[in-house]
Amino acid sequence: MYAGDYFQNSPVRFKMTAPAHFPHTPLTSEQRRNIFYAVKEALHNVVKHAQATEAEVMVTLKNQVLAIIIRDNGVGMPEGELNRFGNGINLMRKRLEGIGGEFSIESSEGTRIILSMPVWAI
Repeated sequence: MYAGDYFQNSPVRFKMTAPAHFPHTPLTSEQRRNIFYAVKEALHNVVKHAQATEAEVMVTLKNQVLAIIIRDNGVGMPEGELNRFGNGINLMRKRLEGIGGEFSIESSEGTRIILSMPVWAI
């Protein structure tokens, strides 16, 4: 698993939460690629900028919406400073919007990034 490997040589403790049984959910190659790179950028930000000791990736599928939540307990981002960190964040947003998804970020007691998109489970 990429996320677990990413934190292996860092001081950040990592936890992954996902349903035990995940229905088959076909994704296009563009959807897979954009989701992967958005998650990769979020994990990179945790290690490089957050000064976090813990990080978690949660995957949910509810009401035909796939959500991936990346949260950490780091320093967060000062109010109004999103533009200063904008390249990666803007690219994550564009990646999700490009596949019909949504991107949101919250910075309070760490950072929480939510990537979500409608899917059709089989």
